[in-house]
Amino acid sequence: MKRVSIDAALPTMGTNEFAALLGISRQRVNELSREGVIPKTGRGQFDPSTAVPAYCAWLRDAPERRGGDADLKAEKLRLTREHADKAALANDLTRRALIPAEEVERAWTAILVNLRAGLLAVPARVSARTSLPREVVQILDSEVRQALEELSRE
Repeated sequence: MKRVSIDAALPTMGTNEFAALLGISRQRVNELSREGVIPKTGRGQFDPSTAVPAYCAWLRDAPERRGGDADLKAEKLRLTREHADKAALANDLTRRALIPAEEVERAWTAILVNLRAGLLAVPARVSARTSLPREVVQILDSEVRQALEELSRE
């Protein structure tokens, strides 16, 4: 990019004129001067040949002053998302939209224990209600147990 120098013979400007040139308020010109961004030539006087390039350089550096580091911004965004996920999870737990795994495991264990007990009782109930020979009831009992054993391996 080609740099164009401003003629050093330009007259100095007062704060109001310089603010109008930059399109900012008089107060902002004074703030930037106090911060050392815009050099003064004297009390309330600015040399456009040095002050304008200084102001432009300050504007170009603005992203770095605001934390323009892309990695830092990405990390802040990731952290914000993590906090949002954590809050959403806490809300779901509070509303009981999610159930802790231990609670689900306890409930399923109780269901399966009851199911197993009910299936093991089938041969005895069939024997009591029918006149099947004892050997047939034992075969039925053996088959139920074998089926439960096979299911427990899966």
